[in-house]
Amino acid sequence: RVKAPATNGNPITIAKGASNGYDGLGADFSHALVPGAEALFFLNDAGGDIGGSNKNLDLVGTGSQVLQVEVVLG
Repeated sequence: RVKAPATNGNPITIAKGASNGYDGLGADFSHALVPGAEALFFLNDAGGDIGGSNKNLDLVGTGSQVLQVEVVLG
């Protein structure tokens, strides 16, 4: 679950990392969160394993935004 607090001034984008990008959400994954928005990704064994070459997500914003992240692994 990712949440962009309402106090953010602009959208923040979460995407597959350019280097060792996590592709469990899709090869071209990118999702923009406007201030106050949140998104939940429930993969239920459908996402790829996290490993040394499949692990990074990139965040793109103005540098002053906050992103709250909650990850449950099982």
